[in-house]
Amino acid sequence: MATQYGPVFSMRVGGKVVVVLNKYHIIKQAFMNPHISDRPLDPTLQAGITFSSGETWKQQRRFTLTSLRRFGVGKRSFEQCVVEEAECLTEEMIKLKHTPFDLRSLFTNATSNIICSVVFGKSYGYSDSNFKSLLNHLDQNLQLFGTGGVQLFFPVMKYIQRTSYKHIQGNTSKLIKFINGVVKQHEYSRDPENPKDYIHDYLNEIESNQEVGRAHT
Repeated sequence: MATQYGPVFSMRVGGKVVVVLNKYHIIKQAFMNPHISDRPLDPTLQAGITFSSGETWKQQRRFTLTSLRRFGVGKRSFEQCVVEEAECLTEEMIKLKHTPFDLRSLFTNATSNIICSVVFGKSYGYSDSNFKSLLNHLDQNLQLFGTGGVQLFFPVMKYIQRTSYKHIQGNTSKLIKFINGVVKQHEYSRDPENPKDYIHDYLNEIESNQEVGRAHT
C-alpha cells in the first residue's frame, strides 16, 4: 500500500482511522511531535502511569523522572543496587546446582527487584509466592494482549474473545489490588520530610497538590 499511496497513508480498521508511517525519518519526526503521543483508550489497561495519556501522561512522566533521579536512577550510585541484586541472582542460581531451571524467570525477578527497590522501597525473595504471582500476571498480560488488543479496533471482539479479555481483566485487577496494598502500607509509614521511595514521594506530591487546591478555593 505504501508503494501505491506513499510513505504516509490512512486506512480504516474496524471503526477507527489508522495512519500508517512507512519511512524511518517520518517515524522519527512523528515521535518528536507531542501531539501524537496519546495512547488508545482501553478499559482493561486504564491503570497507572504507563497507560495514561495526553496532559496527564506529560505531568506523570515529568514527576516520575524527577522522582526516580532523586532516588538514584541514572546516577553512578545506583550501580550498587544493581550489583547487590546481581549477587542475589548468582546465589539463587548456585542453589539450583545441576538441576534444570527457567533462566528467564530468574532474570525477570532480578530486574523487577531493582525496579521495586526504588518504587516500593523493598526487594522480594526469589521464592516469595506473592511476588512470583505478580510477575506471572504481568507475563500473562503481555502474552494475551496480542489478541486482546484487537478490541481497540473491533470492540465486539471482547465478546468473541471472551476468555482472553476476561483473563486480561482478571490479571489487571489482581495487579491493582497488589499495588493498592503496597500503597496502603506506605500511607502508614510515610514521613513527609523523609520519603524513602517513589511511592512516598508520590503520596507527598498528592498531598502538596491538595493543599494548593484548597488554597485556591
